[in-house]
Amino acid sequence: MKKLPEWLINLAKKNKCPRCGSDIDINNIMGVGMKESSTKKGKDIMFFEYFCTNCEDVFLFELNFAPTEDILASILGSEGDGDFEGKPVAKSGITDREVGELKKFLKGCKYFEDFLLEIGVPKSDIEKYGKKIDRKEK
Repeated sequence: MKKLPEWLINLAKKNKCPRCGSDIDINNIMGVGMKESSTKKGKDIMFFEYFCTNCEDVFLFELNFAPTEDILASILGSEGDGDFEGKPVAKSGITDREVGELKKFLKGCKYFEDFLLEIGVPKSDIEKYGKKIDRKEK
């Protein structure tokens, strides 16, 4: 796992678990990203996802601040010199034919179970955790 940037560590330590009130353990931050704000529709915000070992629940903490150039630089992996050159994007090895075959398969799935089996979920897990849902009935 990549080391968390100092600004995120400082922000996380100012928060507590909303359910049990325990301090945030930065080792249990599962992810950082951007999403639409749950309170301000249409506005994208940064968030971090946290797993609390005390109450064994996962929470999203929305970061309500305007990121500085240093923060943006650390996100992009730069040194903060203002040079934000993007990294080259690797081309996908998935062909258009493969995408078309997958779309055709998904449209033909009557049950979600068919999809789960296709991606390798054991039938015993499907039976243990779920029930058949007929997509065509909706």
